[in-house]
Amino acid sequence: MHITPTMMQEIEQVFAIDNLSPHEKNTLYIKVGNEVLENTLLRYLASLTEWEQSSFEKWITAHAAHADMMSKLLLLYPDFGKIFSEEILILSEPTK
Repeated sequence: MHITPTMMQEIEQVFAIDNLSPHEKNTLYIKVGNEVLENTLLRYLASLTEWEQSSFEKWITAHAAHADMMSKLLLLYPDFGKIFSEEILILSEPTK
């Protein structure tokens, strides 16, 4: 998966990264985006039946190269979107 403009906006809001160079921002987007997506995928897949997992994985594979994949994913799989938002919030929480 790739980082979408929507994901970049959410990351910017959470981390307030206005002072970073464009290259530093892009690097951060990739690192944070990958971590958020990985955690979201693991949590979402764990909530599905085996058949649902298989169907979801086939959809991801079929649409992974599409530029609008993430927006379609969030529309078709709202529970995935909820977990995605939760994962962004988890990252924004101060560590103890």
